Amino acid sequence: MAVRVATNLVRRHVRTEERRLRAWTREHARTVPEEDPLGRVDDVTDAEALTGPLRRMLADLPREQRDVLTLVAWGELTPAQVSAALGIGESTVRTRLHRARAKLRTRIAAHLGQERTGDV
Repeated sequence: MAVRVATNLVRRHVRTEERRLRAWTREHARTVPEEDPLGRVDDVTDAEALTGPLRRMLADLPREQRDVLTLVAWGELTPAQVSAALGIGESTVRTRLHRARAKLRTRIAAHLGQERTGDV
Protein backbone atom coordinates (compact mmCIF):
# COMPACT_ATOMS: atom_id res chain seq x y z
CA MET A 1 0.00 0.00 0.00
CA ALA A 2 2.84 2.40 0.90
CA VAL A 3 4.46 1.75 -2.47
CA ARG A 4 1.27 2.70 -4.28
CA VAL A 5 0.89 5.88 -2.25
CA ALA A 6 4.52 6.85 -2.79
CA THR A 7 4.30 6.07 -6.51
CA ASN A 8 1.13 8.15 -6.88
CA LEU A 9 2.73 11.04 -5.03
CA VAL A 10 5.75 10.88 -7.32
CA ARG A 11 3.54 10.76 -10.42
CA ARG A 12 1.62 13.80 -9.22
CA HIS A 13 4.90 15.58 -8.51
CA VAL A 14 6.17 14.72 -12.02
CA ARG A 15 3.00 16.07 -13.66
CA THR A 16 3.22 19.27 -11.62
CA GLU A 17 6.90 19.66 -12.42
CA GLU A 18 6.28 19.09 -16.13
CA ARG A 19 3.61 21.80 -16.16
CA ARG A 20 5.88 24.18 -14.29
CA LEU A 21 8.78 23.53 -16.65
CA ARG A 22 6.59 23.96 -19.74
CA ALA A 23 5.35 27.29 -18.38
CA TRP A 24 8.89 28.37 -17.55
CA THR A 25 10.04 27.33 -21.03
CA ARG A 26 7.29 29.36 -22.68
CA GLU A 27 8.20 32.41 -20.64
CA HIS A 28 11.93 31.90 -21.07
CA ALA A 29 11.54 31.53 -24.84
CA ARG A 30 9.85 34.95 -24.97
CA THR A 31 12.49 36.78 -22.95
CA VAL A 32 15.82 35.16 -23.86
CA PRO A 33 16.97 34.80 -27.44
CA GLU A 34 18.32 31.37 -28.22
CA GLU A 35 21.96 31.22 -29.19
CA ASP A 36 21.66 28.25 -31.52
CA PRO A 37 18.08 27.58 -32.63
CA LEU A 38 19.12 24.63 -34.83
CA GLY A 39 20.89 22.98 -31.92
CA ARG A 40 17.76 23.36 -29.81
CA VAL A 41 15.65 21.87 -32.59
CA ASP A 42 17.99 18.88 -32.72
CA ASP A 43 17.81 18.43 -28.94
CA VAL A 44 14.01 18.62 -28.89
CA THR A 45 13.71 16.26 -31.85
CA ASP A 46 16.05 13.75 -30.23
CA ALA A 47 14.15 13.94 -26.93
CA GLU A 48 10.77 13.52 -28.63
CA ALA A 49 12.04 10.58 -30.68
CA LEU A 50 13.18 8.81 -27.52
CA THR A 51 10.04 9.48 -25.46
CA GLY A 52 7.97 6.53 -26.73
CA PRO A 53 10.80 3.99 -26.63
CA LEU A 54 11.87 5.23 -23.19
CA ARG A 55 8.35 4.69 -21.85
CA ARG A 56 8.44 1.13 -23.16
CA MET A 57 11.90 0.60 -21.68
CA LEU A 58 10.71 1.80 -18.29
CA ALA A 59 7.60 -0.36 -18.50
CA ASP A 60 9.77 -3.40 -19.29
CA LEU A 61 11.79 -3.01 -16.10
CA PRO A 62 10.83 -5.26 -13.19
CA ARG A 63 8.34 -3.41 -10.99
CA GLU A 64 10.73 -3.29 -8.02
CA GLN A 65 13.46 -1.66 -10.10
CA ARG A 66 11.04 0.73 -11.79
CA ASP A 67 9.60 1.86 -8.43
CA VAL A 68 13.05 2.56 -6.98
CA LEU A 69 14.20 4.37 -10.12
CA THR A 70 11.03 6.48 -10.22
CA LEU A 71 11.29 7.48 -6.57
CA VAL A 72 14.96 8.45 -6.92
CA ALA A 73 14.91 10.08 -10.36
CA TRP A 74 11.54 11.82 -10.38
CA GLY A 75 10.69 11.87 -6.70
CA GLU A 76 14.17 13.12 -5.87
CA LEU A 77 14.31 10.85 -2.83
CA THR A 78 17.56 9.57 -1.39
CA PRO A 79 18.18 5.82 -1.17
CA ALA A 80 17.59 6.08 2.57
CA GLN A 81 14.21 7.73 2.01
CA VAL A 82 13.24 5.14 -0.61
CA SER A 83 14.30 2.42 1.82
CA ALA A 84 11.99 3.82 4.47
CA ALA A 85 9.11 4.35 2.02
CA LEU A 86 9.29 0.83 0.59
CA GLY A 87 10.29 -0.97 3.77
CA ILE A 88 13.41 -2.53 2.24
CA GLY A 89 17.09 -2.24 3.04
CA GLU A 90 19.09 0.68 1.71
CA SER A 91 21.57 -1.71 0.08
CA THR A 92 18.64 -3.34 -1.74
CA VAL A 93 17.53 0.09 -2.96
CA ARG A 94 21.04 0.84 -4.24
CA THR A 95 21.26 -2.55 -5.99
CA ARG A 96 17.88 -2.15 -7.69
CA LEU A 97 18.74 1.39 -8.73
CA HIS A 98 22.08 0.29 -10.18
CA ARG A 99 20.47 -2.56 -12.12
CA ALA A 100 17.65 -0.36 -13.46
CA ARG A 101 20.08 2.31 -14.62
CA ALA A 102 22.36 -0.27 -16.24
CA LYS A 103 19.44 -1.85 -18.12
CA LEU A 104 18.20 1.53 -19.33
CA ARG A 105 21.68 2.60 -20.43
CA THR A 106 22.09 -0.60 -22.44
CA ARG A 107 18.65 -0.36 -24.00
CA ILE A 108 19.00 3.33 -24.88
CA ALA A 109 22.41 2.71 -26.44
CA ALA A 110 20.99 -0.18 -28.46
CA HIS A 111 18.03 1.93 -29.55
CA LEU A 112 20.25 4.83 -30.60
CA GLY A 113 22.50 2.43 -32.48
CA GLN A 114 19.52 0.99 -34.35
CA GLU A 115 18.24 4.48 -35.09
CA ARG A 116 21.55 5.52 -36.59
CA THR A 117 21.65 2.45 -38.84
CA GLY A 118 18.02 2.92 -39.88
CA ASP A 119 16.73 -0.27 -38.24
CA VAL A 120 14.04 1.43 -36.13
